[in-house]
Amino acid sequence: MTFDTILPYLPLLNVVIIPVVGWLLRVFKQGLVSKEDLGVHTNRLTALERRTDLIDRDLKHLPDQHDLARLKDAIAALAGDSKAQTQQLRAVSTALSRIEDYLLKAAK
Repeated sequence: MTFDTILPYLPLLNVVIIPVVGWLLRVFKQGLVSKEDLGVHTNRLTALERRTDLIDRDLKHLPDQHDLARLKDAIAALAGDSKAQTQQLRAVSTALSRIEDYLLKAAK
């Protein structure tokens, strides 16, 4: 290949190929991230990872579904015990009223 065979294609090279390559380089460069932007995004990602780790650690200490079911059963048992005690107190109150009435009548 000699210079004479390339010479007719030089105008095509100047007009078409060099601008296209320049445009491709510009598009490629715009697609790249600058070091400052990369640093900002890295810092944000690190902060988000820290927050996620804190949330995960806090969630481990919260009650799960089984704990809530046991708590519900315990509350139901307490409610039943409370009803039983209320009935016993009514019986004691009735008996006390009867004794009080008896003593008041006996004192007259």
